[in-house]
Amino acid sequence: MSEHLYEWRRDPDYLVSTNPTDLDIVVIHGFLTHSYWVPGIPRDVVARSIEHSFCFGLYNRDGQIGFARSRKQEMEWFRPDQVHQ
Repeated sequence: MSEHLYEWRRDPDYLVSTNPTDLDIVVIHGFLTHSYWVPGIPRDVVARSIEHSFCFGLYNRDGQIGFARSRKQEMEWFRPDQVHQ
């Protein structure tokens, strides 16, 4: 959706990135399909919603641990239960 790529680092261990190529659809689908607001959401719906949104991924050294997306002027904030411990 956007050509704007941003990255923020917290120490060497955490990264927030808007680069869509860094997003792990399998991990994001796993977050969402086990949530109470979209249980069982199909993977293709998740992929399509990401394609049309401005997304943020949260990463540590092991991979993606969080996700947030905004669409148009509306923000859908990620919640603490969308971050793997």
